Amino acid sequence: MFRRIFALITITVLFPCLSALAQSPFQTLYSFGGSDGANPNGSPLVSARGVLYGTVPHGGAYGEGLIYEIDRSGAYHILHTFSGYDGDAPQGALLRDRNGNLFGTTSFGGPNGWGTVFKLNAHNQLILLHHFNGMDGANPVGSLVMDTHGNLFGTTYSGGSFGAGTVFKLDTHGGFTSLHNFSYMDGANPYAGLTIDRNNNLYGTTFSGGQNGVGVVFEITNQMVFSILHPMNYFIGGNPYGALALDSLGNLYGSTYDGGAGGYGSIFKLDSQNNYTTLHTFTYLDGTNPYAGPTLDGRGNLYGTAYGGGPYGFGTVYKYDTQGEFHVLHSFNGNDGAFPQTALSKDRYGNLYGSSSTGGKNGRGTLFRLALAIPKNVTSQFSITYGELVNKPSTSLYFQTIHLTNISKKTLTGPFTLVISGLPYGISIQNQSGLTQNFSPGSPYITLPSGVNTLAPNQVLNVTIELDDFLFEHIYYKLHVLAGPGAP
Repeated sequence: MFRRIFALITITVLFPCLSALAQSPFQTLYSFGGSDGANPNGSPLVSARGVLYGTVPHGGAYGEGLIYEIDRSGAYHILHTFSGYDGDAPQGALLRDRNGNLFGTTSFGGPNGWGTVFKLNAHNQLILLHHFNGMDGANPVGSLVMDTHGNLFGTTYSGGSFGAGTVFKLDTHGGFTSLHNFSYMDGANPYAGLTIDRNNNLYGTTFSGGQNGVGVVFEITNQMVFSILHPMNYFIGGNPYGALALDSLGNLYGSTYDGGAGGYGSIFKLDSQNNYTTLHTFTYLDGTNPYAGPTLDGRGNLYGTAYGGGPYGFGTVYKYDTQGEFHVLHSFNGNDGAFPQTALSKDRYGNLYGSSSTGGKNGRGTLFRLALAIPKNVTSQFSITYGELVNKPSTSLYFQTIHLTNISKKTLTGPFTLVISGLPYGISIQNQSGLTQNFSPGSPYITLPSGVNTLAPNQVLNVTIELDDFLFEHIYYKLHVLAGPGAP
């Protein structure tokens, strides 16, 4: 005999993402295992639809890295596996154009073994746009940028006329131009990619060289004129690995891998008049040795990762706010990742995405999200009704459909997620509409993605849930609806 379930439902609708019921803002999205890639260095690219694209330099079928995608359901897909001749060890983030093509570099491989520039089209076909020969550059590590005409720009860590790296241009017709060959005195070994402004001026850093031997900040104008904006100094911060962030006033922000008061690296600002300011010096407890440069949000806050340090010694995620305050947002403990080398990417809601080079459940690195969006209660914008509980014959399963109608006069943006709390241990639940997902019983709360991303006025969101009741005569639970990718 099957027990009837009585459900007491309380609805709260939140927009765009987090509530008091939400999990920790930090979430491990994927743990690499080797055959599916290993040791990611580049930040994931987040599309407008919420799909992640990225590269890993190791692992895959041939051990030489791959290109991956994580779709909106969270499923991981390998889009291309490098075999050596078409490239080896992609390390930078990907660039995506309006046609859905992905562009990137490999630091080794290609016909000459010195690295490549590639394009992965919308059909997942890899096209080599350029393979380096040493004299025109070698070992590109950083990401590419694209100007308003569709030309690609990047750096190589070594090679060129003096063996100290180059800046290059690849035009829309495939023409390759070396824009600058570093000679040590003007900088050497640019590890990061470039930053481009609205006038197509380029900005970058070198890891070493310059008058103090610990790198420079440089500019190449849209007329292809090279100049050093600032020589780095170890005592206030030296050896920048990461790319620069640029604000609307022309100020540049970056990080140094080491140097500064404690030798653990720093965050700096170079204003439009080339005045240099140290914003923060790392102390080990708040992180050490940032590989990646900071990411700037629309309010002027800086976000980034520190490779090591923190309470567990495995690195941190930080925020430097507009008031000059430094905050540790997350400390890696090894199980959730370790030693992040990546810059952080943002989605349109302000949530952050990154990778750790090692750690995770398989020890081969992780992809993670840090949810930062702020929830807003819009309960009054929904009319909510729910159907009867229906028992599936000869089983302990019950089904119930919940109807949420958008009674506002505007389109609401999701994706929408149901958060169910108050279930006793021994009850399992899953979503029978939209994206189906199973959850462990006995959790304080569980989440059910609805698969719906927008709701027009008067449109109804129908979600059918399945309850597996085998212990209790009555079930009381609370239902909350969250909208936005920051939902747990």
